[in-house]
Amino acid sequence: MMDPYYRFLESTWSEAQAMSAQSDVMLLQKVGAPPPNRYLLIFAVPYLRLTVEGTVEVAPGPVHASVYFPPDYLHSGDSSLATRVLTVDTPGFLHPNVRTAVCLGSAFEPGTPFRTLVSALYSVITYQVFCTDERNSLNPLASRLVREHGHLVAGFDRRPLVRRGATRTETSE
Repeated sequence: MMDPYYRFLESTWSEAQAMSAQSDVMLLQKVGAPPPNRYLLIFAVPYLRLTVEGTVEVAPGPVHASVYFPPDYLHSGDSSLATRVLTVDTPGFLHPNVRTAVCLGSAFEPGTPFRTLVSALYSVITYQVFCTDERNSLNPLASRLVREHGHLVAGFDRRPLVRRGATRTETSE
């Protein structure tokens, strides 16, 4: 009988390749031999950056992120599992739901499929989802700054993560 975690990694690898082939804004890199448990994602989207001088500016992108599926991913009771699974690796990236680790709120639970996870991540990094209440934010400073500079994200191009009409069966080489 095959290990459920290994089966999950195999199906995730197929799903990740198909999703990457269907996207004009995301590049996918696996880390390790297939089926990998770690992916590097590069999103061709603008973002807010906090400069070393403390000002907020629009950066053209890309945004680099990582997805890691630890061995306990399918069944973990660890409340900090999400912080081990998703990270934004772009220095200075400013978002209320990101402090390197990414908070997806109720969109995350152990065993969340790759497509769901990456779609939720994309909603965060394109500022379609964010918390402006500093008391409930992963990054209270970012909550205040994004609230104050919301006009900067209002004009962001929010292309869909996957092309309309793309099928789940497409794959990339």
